[in-house]
Amino acid sequence: MSVATYFLVLLGVCAVLATPALAYAKRRGNLSLADCALPVAPVSSLLLALETMNPSAHVGFAFVVYPIACATLSVIVLYVRVFALGRKAAPRSLSLWILLTTCLTAFVLGAMLPPWYE
Repeated sequence: MSVATYFLVLLGVCAVLATPALAYAKRRGNLSLADCALPVAPVSSLLLALETMNPSAHVGFAFVVYPIACATLSVIVLYVRVFALGRKAAPRSLSLWILLTTCLTAFVLGAMLPPWYE
């Protein structure tokens, strides 16, 4: 499976899992562009870091396991933002900070995590 195919499959799974939270946020009027990008952007930054800055990750299971873990965590963060933190005073700025933090964390971890061989 190529990197592009794997990336598209992960994006599809993230979109399906995030649909209920995004629909709830839209119904309440708290939906922002950062919320829509939250399931996708951290996985993209992790795959970019694994591809460009961590060549040893191509050997083991890191290229398979780490993006799935990142996708799962980013969808969980979206659900926490929408359902638990949705009543904050400024949900749009909070969504932007959550998006920036998760993308930066995913990129740094993707660049620094060692490969997983077994």
